[in-house]
This record gives sequence, structure tokens and C-alpha cells, in this order.
Amino acid sequence: MGAAFGIEQFIAEWRDTGGSELANTQSFINGLCRLIGVEPPRGSRTDDVQNDYVFERRVFQDNGDGTVSFGRIDCYKRGAFILEAKQGSDADRCGSAWKKDPVSGVIGVEKGPLIPVV
Repeated sequence: MGAAFGIEQFIAEWRDTGGSELANTQSFINGLCRLIGVEPPRGSRTDDVQNDYVFERRVFQDNGDGTVSFGRIDCYKRGAFILEAKQGSDADRCGSAWKKDPVSGVIGVEKGPLIPVV
């Protein structure tokens, strides 16, 4: 019963959150890691070569015109996954729609509850 209780408790804790992806994502992922019994992401280092499993992994994109854009990945684990979480507010939930990103091909929720898109 312990595992089932933990799952139900986790769902209840996160069910009604919304409107602040930035504030909630890392706590959600840390809690999910505890729930499923895996190590959470580690602290980021200055040298990205050392950032094998971190939140907010720095990435750079060549724009093809001589410029480079800077971005971040919500949660990154080298050789395993890239996670981008999306969370909206209750008002956004009414307009939730699954969509496929034309560039990356990733399918996820455009707006809605916190859902890791891996």
C-alpha cells in the first residue's frame, strides 16, 4: 500500500498547481524522482561538459545567419532524455491542445497542467 499511497499523494499534491512552470518544474521533478526511487538532477557546473544530469542545461543554436541563440533545457540527462515541462493556469487548461512541434517533432501539450514532455 505504501507505493500506491505515495502515488496518490503525489498526484493530489500536484493536481491543482498551475500558472508557474518556472516555480514548479524542479520541485515536481525532484518529487517524481523520490517517488520512483531514482536520483534527482545534480547541481550545474560552470563547464557544460560536466553537466550530465542537471536542471536548466545551457544550449546554443546556430541561427544560420552568423548569430547564435542561447536557451535552456528544463531537465537534461546525457544519453537518456531531454525534458521540457509545460504548465499553464486554470484558464489555459480550457484551451489545452496536443500539438506536434514542426521543428523538433516532439508531441506535447501546448497549454495545460504540468506535463513533462520527454
